[in-house]
Amino acid sequence: MPMGWRLATTIAAGLTLVTAHASAAPARTHWVVESEGKGCDAERESFEWELALACGAIGSCEISRTRREADHRATVVCDGHEAARVRTATSSGIVLTTVELGGDDNDRVRRAAIDIAHDPPLSEEQVITQTLRELSEHEVDSRSPEPVAKKSSFAFGGGGVAMVAPEEDLSGGGRLFAAFALRQSLHLTLGVLGAAGGSGRSSVRHLRMGGGVGVGAPFVASSVVGFGAELGAALRQAYEQTSSTRRLEILQAESRAAIFGSTSIFFQVPNLAVRPYGALSLSAFAAMPVLAGGVELGLMVPVF
Repeated sequence: MPMGWRLATTIAAGLTLVTAHASAAPARTHWVVESEGKGCDAERESFEWELALACGAIGSCEISRTRREADHRATVVCDGHEAARVRTATSSGIVLTTVELGGDDNDRVRRAAIDIAHDPPLSEEQVITQTLRELSEHEVDSRSPEPVAKKSSFAFGGGGVAMVAPEEDLSGGGRLFAAFALRQSLHLTLGVLGAAGGSGRSSVRHLRMGGGVGVGAPFVASSVVGFGAELGAALRQAYEQTSSTRRLEILQAESRAAIFGSTSIFFQVPNLAVRPYGALSLSAFAAMPVLAGGVELGLMVPVF
């Protein structure tokens, strides 16, 4: 049984039990009057006398000589720094109210006694019932609401890229991309990549721009693994030999454009304001029988 249901069942049983006891509680309150602090004996005797008179006049309570005979306590508190006050409590010590003995010396104690005698205090069972009800309400209010997906978000990321393709040296560069939330875990991505490698006649440069979709990391903060797919345009520039002599070789840059598609697997450190991520990718090019593999390390920065 879930913890919440067990707590609710326990509270319901407690309410039934204490309500049954409360219905059998005596109608008259039995008070024992005590004192706390130095110089409080006179205040206690005066208050006890006035409370006895008030109880007799109203008929709601009686004065008991000992704690064992009483179901409530009235303690006159004198701490020397503030005005004397009367603290009411149940027989087990659960504090109910505090009444200050303000006003003139002749009537301040009388007014406090009349107030206490006029308003019957909560019984022990009623205090428990009220506490259980508050716990029950708190249990309902504190249940975690269902997570609400963000309607929109924007993030950008970038990092270093290492690429390798058949008949090419290793190329290095960077990628920058932006992500826009379509659903809770589905994002639209736009990106640009630039890389260069080799030297001399084996030099090669790459430029790619495209868009796609991403699921999970690094676009979703709580995800560890994600997947991305991208489609766009690629430009590749390499050098071709046009003529040569025994001492001189003439090279000419040649650029070729093509449509490309790529897939990537992402890994990230989740739930950070700026999230480090890594990616493994594989790209294919139309009109170029070439597959290129890549490794990327970077940072994802959420904007809103």
